[in-house]
Amino acid sequence: ACEMHDIGSSAGASTRPVPCARAMPSTRCFCGHIYGEHSASGGSSGTRVRCDHIGCLCSHFSYLPTGATCTCGHASTEHDATGHHTCEVPGCSCQTFHHAGSCACRHSWACHRTELRVLEAGPRRPTSASAAGR
Repeated sequence: ACEMHDIGSSAGASTRPVPCARAMPSTRCFCGHIYGEHSASGGSSGTRVRCDHIGCLCSHFSYLPTGATCTCGHASTEHDATGHHTCEVPGCSCQTFHHAGSCACRHSWACHRTELRVLEAGPRRPTSASAAGR
C-alpha cells in the first residue's frame, strides 16, 4: 500500500523506493532490545538479523514505532518475540500483536514490513533497517 520515491531527482532519472522510517543503532526491536544488539547471520533461507541477548528468542530484527502498543493494551515486550506475537499477559486472549497506529507516510503500521540491508564485507552487523510499505 505504501511506496515512497526519492523527490527532487532530475527529469528522466529513475526513481527508487525509499523507506518510510530508518532504524538507527538505538532503535528498539519488537523483542525490546536495540538494533545495535542484533547480528546478521547468513543461511540457505537468506540473511537473518538475530538478537544477541542470551535467552532472547528474537530471530529477526523487527522495527516497531516508538511507543507502539497492541490493541489489547500491552507492549510488544509483553508479547511472544516469535511467531504471531501472542500476548503473554495472564488472562489476555490476544492472539497476535496489532498496533492500530499509522506510519509517517499515513498508512497503517500493519501495511509495513522490515527490510534489512547488510554489508557484505567486514563484521556481520546490519547497516540499516527500514519500514517499507508492502
